[in-house]
Amino acid sequence: MSQRKRKTLETLTFRIELKYSRHFCTLHLNQTIDLKSAASKLQRFGSLYKNHIDVLQKYQNHHQYSELCRISWLWPNGTLTTINGCHEDKRDLIDVQEKLLAPILNVPHFKAAPGHNAQYLRLRSTANFGFNIDLKKFGERYVLSTQTCRDYVSSQYVYYVTSEIPGVVAKLHDHGRVYVYAMTIQEADNLLIGLYRLICNHRIIE
Repeated sequence: MSQRKRKTLETLTFRIELKYSRHFCTLHLNQTIDLKSAASKLQRFGSLYKNHIDVLQKYQNHHQYSELCRISWLWPNGTLTTINGCHEDKRDLIDVQEKLLAPILNVPHFKAAPGHNAQYLRLRSTANFGFNIDLKKFGERYVLSTQTCRDYVSSQYVYYVTSEIPGVVAKLHDHGRVYVYAMTIQEADNLLIGLYRLICNHRIIE
């Protein structure tokens, strides 16, 4: 009789910390959005959309691949998240939201109303996967913008989003550090678990 081989399960424990960041904001339009149509309206204004990811991404200033970039993501259920939206004044964020949403909603001006449940936060979750990541190969399949960004110490990173967890954004570095922008710790945890499963196939073996 052949002996049955027992499957070994890898148990992984992350130490997740909360750290201060620039303000980020999430609001809810309370309506579904046809993102493919929305992307066509914003084609000339730095928007990115891929069918298999089904999230719309838009840059709002000239620092497209740097830490200073104002960037927004819009999900099919009408959830909008913006990071670096307001540096000194929340009027900056109002301008960002209007330039993105007014063309999509076919209105002359957009201003968030109380019913949009806008939330602001300066805390983001952070964890370290413990290995280097091939961002180029990972980005080709799972990231809206395959062009990597660089932080102040020249570490490369990409932004990861999924249509399954609206309003949550991960900033994934090539050295394995990840920052998650989410309004709740549970949402951040869910994204980290899913992200780890994806990047296991893209770790760099040294």
